[in-house]
Amino acid sequence: MRLRIFTFIISLLTSLGCSKEEPCLTCPPVTPTDTVDITVLGTGLTDATLRLSLRDTTRIHMVTVNRNNTLWLSASIAAVETVLIDTGVLPARTYTYQAFLKRGTNITGSSRAVQARTMDTTSHNAVWQIDTLGVGGGSVLVDVAIVNDTLAYAVGEMHLKDSTGQVESTPHNMALWNGQEWQLMRVPTQAFGGGVGNYPITTVISFGPNDIWTFSVAGSYSHWNGYSWTTAYVPERSGGGLKLWGTSSSNLYLVGTNGSISHYNGSSWQNIASGTTIEIRDIYGSANGSKTEILAIASTGLDVPSAKKLLQISGNTVTPVLDDGLPTSLFSLWFVPGKEYLAVGGGGGAGFFVPQASVTPGQRTPASRCTLCTGCGGWNGTTY
Repeated sequence: MRLRIFTFIISLLTSLGCSKEEPCLTCPPVTPTDTVDITVLGTGLTDATLRLSLRDTTRIHMVTVNRNNTLWLSASIAAVETVLIDTGVLPARTYTYQAFLKRGTNITGSSRAVQARTMDTTSHNAVWQIDTLGVGGGSVLVDVAIVNDTLAYAVGEMHLKDSTGQVESTPHNMALWNGQEWQLMRVPTQAFGGGVGNYPITTVISFGPNDIWTFSVAGSYSHWNGYSWTTAYVPERSGGGLKLWGTSSSNLYLVGTNGSISHYNGSSWQNIASGTTIEIRDIYGSANGSKTEILAIASTGLDVPSAKKLLQISGNTVTPVLDDGLPTSLFSLWFVPGKEYLAVGGGGGAGFFVPQASVTPGQRTPASRCTLCTGCGGWNGTTY
């Protein structure tokens, strides 16, 4: 049996009550508040994600979950909501889950039965096409924004040769994909003092074909509105800009060197205290119910001495998240809120981490921690 359980609201206490083998002589009386519910959050090829909900969280409950009328999980839980991930399922199958509450040998509550259909497999015969943009060792691409299959933007620094065979003195800083070929562009970028050039771009984000944002090494943003580019220097920073992320042109974050975090509200920028001077290499967010969960990862990379920070951002407030088990060479992250969190980097630094507490059957973990699996081979019920 393979299982991963990630709890959202943790109230894991030491074991109470009677063992399964002994008659229950000291358990509290059964009350109508013993209710449990289970819902399907989503499925993959070989995993099903479920949410277990408890009404009464004043004590620990013995919970069992059946998959296709066979015991799949037995655990002591006292959380309001617990996400269960079943990785022991097969593609293109339908599974039925039902949860039960028990006191001793008595069933005191049960959920409705729910069905989860796993995804079917598809062909893995993909054909990769490699395009080379620019010439010389100075040409580099650092970020990409994909609008659709006929529109994408890649940014960085790309050098071309002129008619005489010499490398042009002014590089291109953006490449546009039109569905058939790449077109190199020079996006205007303003420098400190007001001068406008075509400085290398470090990051790009798109909110649609007529709403493109970039940031340059000169310290300026550039914005495409469908008709023209505008650019302005951003002094509300504590370092250079490396990565943009946001939900719209009126809710945009920029992270970078020296622990820099800046926020744009549609009319002005604000420098946000991050609590660190480590280089913040990436930021990502995703909707989690009515809220948006935002995480940023700060890392010294392969530099010595090494350091790291995992930061949670809410509005203009930054809170450190426990990062035990994560290496210092991580450069980027992506996640599905409450389900899976992936981080990648250099020097073997890649893995799956959980910024909430986690618990496995028969084990209680009162403190939050992160768990790393190099190469992410998967969860086998005991380890990654």
